[in-house]
Amino acid sequence: MLFFCQAGGTIPYQDITAEANGDQENENIAETPLDDVPTDDQAALVDNQLDSVDTTPEVVAPPPTEIIVEKEERDADTNGEETEDDNDENYPDGDVGKTDVNDSGIGVATAALIPTPATTAATKGGSDPPITMTHGFALPEIVGTRILLSGFVTAVKNRKELGNLANEFKNLPEGPQRPVTEGKKSENKEKNRFRNILPYDHSRVVLEKSTGGSDYINATYIDGMDSERQYIATQGPKDDTVAAFWQMIWENNSGKVIMLANLTELGRPKCHQYWPSVSETTQFGTYVVTTVSEKESSCFTTREIQLQRAQDKTTTRTIHQLHFTTWPDHDVPTVEQLLSFHSSSTNIQTPLQGPEVVHCSAGVGRTGTYIGLDALTKHGRYAASLDVYEYTLKMRKDRMNMIQTVHQYICLHEALAEGLPNATS
Repeated sequence: MLFFCQAGGTIPYQDITAEANGDQENENIAETPLDDVPTDDQAALVDNQLDSVDTTPEVVAPPPTEIIVEKEERDADTNGEETEDDNDENYPDGDVGKTDVNDSGIGVATAALIPTPATTAATKGGSDPPITMTHGFALPEIVGTRILLSGFVTAVKNRKELGNLANEFKNLPEGPQRPVTEGKKSENKEKNRFRNILPYDHSRVVLEKSTGGSDYINATYIDGMDSERQYIATQGPKDDTVAAFWQMIWENNSGKVIMLANLTELGRPKCHQYWPSVSETTQFGTYVVTTVSEKESSCFTTREIQLQRAQDKTTTRTIHQLHFTTWPDHDVPTVEQLLSFHSSSTNIQTPLQGPEVVHCSAGVGRTGTYIGLDALTKHGRYAASLDVYEYTLKMRKDRMNMIQTVHQYICLHEALAEGLPNATS
C-alpha cells in the first residue's frame, strides 16, 4: 500500500503495485529504444509544441470540462538487480505499477484554474482536449493547469480528488525525446547508473577535459522559473564517477549539494559514498575532500565539506551537503518532513554562486520533485498563480522523466499548498 503525503500525516492511495526490487526512483518507465531518439531538427519541433502551451494568466474560469482518461495498468520489467558494477538495469528502481485516477476516471476543471487559449478548442461542443502526437509521445492541450494562489489549497484538494492531477501526469512525455549521443558512447556507458536515463546532448554538463580525459558526466543543467541553469540534476555518483562529480562541483562553482537517496535502500546500492568520515580527508582524482562536520536531525543530515584541488591547495571551498535520509522506499515523504528539509536548505547561505547540485539515485524522480518545490516556491512568493504542469514540462525538455511518479507530482502540489504563505483556501 502506498501513501500520499499531507499535513499531519499520510493517507493511502488506491491499489498501487510496487516493483519488488525497486525504490522511489521509478514509476515503471517503459524503456524507449535509445536508437529511436529524435534528431536535433526533430527535437526543435518538440520544442515548438511544448512552447505553444500558452499559460498567460486570466481571471475567467473555464466551463466544466470532462477529461476522460482510461485506467491503464503497466507491467514493469523486474528482471535483474542493479549493483555498483551492473548498470544495465531496464528501469531506475522505484515505485511501479498502476497509474490510476479516481474511480470514475473523470477530471473536471475547478473555478480556481486560469484557462489557456487551448480551453476554447477543448470545450466547444463538449469534446475532449485535442492531443498532438510528436515523435511518439503526446503533447496534450491540457485545460486549466495554472492555479491561482488565492484558492490554491482548495483547488489542489479538489483536483487530486477528481483525478485531474493524475490525468495531467499521465499526459507528460516519457523517455528520451532528444538526442543522447554522448551518453550512448561506449566509453561513457559504464558511467551511467541506468542505461535508459541519459542526459540530453543540448543540456548536459560538459566537464573540462584533461589530457586524454573525458568531458562526460550523467548530469544536466535545469533552469529555474526565473533564471537559467539554476540547478544541476545528476545521478548518485558511482565508485568510478566520484572524481568527475567533485570536478563538476568545482568547475561550476557550486556551494550546495542536495542528496535525496541513501547509500543503500532495501539492501541495494543507490549511491556511492563520495565524502569521507568526519575529520578525515580523501583524494578523489585530482580533488581533495575533507568532511569538517556532520549534524543529524530527525529526517536529514547536514555536512560541511572542504574541497581543494590537489595541485593547488591554496584555495579551499566550503561545500554544504544536505542529505534527506527519510524519503521512504515506494512512497513520498510527509509534507512536514519535505518542507522542513527544504527550509533548512534554503536557510544555508554560501558565497559560491554556481548552480545547486541535486541528486538521488537516477537523478530524475526525487530530484525533479525537489527542484520543482524549490523553483516554484521561489516564484510563488511574488506570483499570483503557479503552473506545476508547465514547469514539469520545462524540466523534462532538459532531462527526461523529471518528477517520475504520479505520487511525487501530487505531493509537490500538496507541499506548495502547505508551504507557500500566500496560498490560501
